[in-house]
Amino acid sequence: MNRMELVKKLRQLKKQEIAIRFSYRPRPEGVALIWNQFFSSDLKSNQVTYPVTVLLDMSHEDRKEVFTCFFFAVYHQYYKENGLPLTQLFDPIHLEALGLNVHATEEEIKKRFKELAKLHHPDKGGDSSIFIEILDAYEKLKEKF
Repeated sequence: MNRMELVKKLRQLKKQEIAIRFSYRPRPEGVALIWNQFFSSDLKSNQVTYPVTVLLDMSHEDRKEVFTCFFFAVYHQYYKENGLPLTQLFDPIHLEALGLNVHATEEEIKKRFKELAKLHHPDKGGDSSIFIEILDAYEKLKEKF
């Protein structure tokens, strides 16, 4: 996929989020798009999770996984905004912090947390800031168990 095709795809994703969350109505003031956290069509932007340069270097399968995670986040936000039940919908941002995909189960989350906690625990020579990030993500996910 070349840069122009990717930018076109990213614009389509943005339009799809607007359609899903706002049914093509004007977006309420102060309401941020999930798209703005994930992507940017600007080559120089490094303030998003997946800048264009990173997406261009990914394989088709990896980009597909990113787009799946994006849509999961969009629907997760839509459910929250509309008061719909979120049973067994884990926040994709927290799953990503643990290195898990949007289809992760409760057992996979617990197992991955234990692996990462052993690896990054400060008492075992790990980085405390990484450990805190992992712990925070796990605590937020655990609320859904």
